[in-house]
Amino acid sequence: MQRILFAIAIANILSGSNAESAVARAAAASETTSESPASSDFGMSVDPLLSAIEQLESDHDAKCHSSANRFEDFLFGTPLSDAARSASVELQVHLVRNLWARASTVALREGASAIQSRHVSPEIEKVVSIDRSIDGEWQIVFPGAPPVVVPEIRATQYASIAYSLRAILAVQQDFMVSGGAPLLDLEPESIDELREALDVVALSALVLADRAAREQSEYEISESGLKEAWARLLPGLGENLAKSDPVGRVEVSASAEGRAQALALLDEVVERKLIAYRKYNNLGGRDEIRLLVFNISRFYARQPVSSMIENRRELIATLGKELDAFASDLLREADQRARAAGDLLIRSAEATAAAQQLIPNQIDEFEDVHVFGRLADDERIILEAFDCDSFRDFGTHWESLRQATHAAPSNSILPDPFAAEILAEGISQYGVLLLRVAGVIARESGDTVRLRPADHRGGCTRHPRAR
Repeated sequence: MQRILFAIAIANILSGSNAESAVARAAAASETTSESPASSDFGMSVDPLLSAIEQLESDHDAKCHSSANRFEDFLFGTPLSDAARSASVELQVHLVRNLWARASTVALREGASAIQSRHVSPEIEKVVSIDRSIDGEWQIVFPGAPPVVVPEIRATQYASIAYSLRAILAVQQDFMVSGGAPLLDLEPESIDELREALDVVALSALVLADRAAREQSEYEISESGLKEAWARLLPGLGENLAKSDPVGRVEVSASAEGRAQALALLDEVVERKLIAYRKYNNLGGRDEIRLLVFNISRFYARQPVSSMIENRRELIATLGKELDAFASDLLREADQRARAAGDLLIRSAEATAAAQQLIPNQIDEFEDVHVFGRLADDERIILEAFDCDSFRDFGTHWESLRQATHAAPSNSILPDPFAAEILAEGISQYGVLLLRVAGVIARESGDTVRLRPADHRGGCTRHPRAR
């Protein structure tokens, strides 16, 4: 019911009605106290890695979770199941942790203060190497398996998305909350080498898993299929990591200091994400609020917005309050799932389940979001990919996620980098959905939009899963 009130509050503003009481309700519903920002003393330097992600996403666009997924699905033709996608993330993180820990040990023996190329390269070569001698193709060579051929264009395309860089960042965050001894910092060239190695291993596994799925006439790559592909390329990886952890990670509840560091890291991730959005979309110096209001009127709500400056401010304020409230609900749902799984951080599978619980949807091959799929055809809502993408360009969803993490209890579980992408996307989808429903309410109610019992009943009957 609370979500219906917010939709009607925004509908009031779209129609130019007095929305003061609605804004007051929104403020009261979302009133929270924020923790003070955590210390940025991470123990392990994160700036080179965050800078690499920022540079990549500034140059190639900060791909949303759905866009990255669709690209991964189309790389070789067979889409991944949700479980396979989560397994891919887990395996990449395991591999990064293994390589980084071994390189750190080598560097420590030398008395080095950071991991340089000469420390990490030999460890990578024990796992994978690249033969670039053939034009247009990379031969990915593994010690215990036949080489895998990957088109160079596919490798270049895959590298344009920060899959591997997030995996490296996830390892850093794991150490923050687990209490393990920090690894030595990675020099920028070491980050590049780890990134490329992780990319080609993941691509090679996708090639094998795609081939196996086709041979077995399976319509998607399963979790077991993907794990089998990794096992063929890197036999015993999972078993070796399970038996011995060379850095002595401690699987306990996150300490207050560890959580504070992880929260500060998430703040940095959000800030770099916002910078990348502004750079790529050339928003610097432009009136972002004015552009957002135009998009709300033209694309999201599809309803004229009041020309009164005060009403427009109320519109943005109400939208922001509601996104913050939804982000808190979403984070709380994901937290519960992470606790049930015994995880120190919210993982991608838990974030996906939480998002589907609060805003059930299906995303088609065009990345359009289909909401309320169980209702009659004329009551379903499709959020077009270009509308969702343009809404994300403003970064509002990331700001709401940051607000939610600071407003959450001090012992709440925070998302890892992959889960953060999923949660942020869910918030953005909800924002477009809220505005779309508000536009419908404004149009159907005419010039006088009032909160009436019929509005409550009609809203709940039309969209029973809206929260």
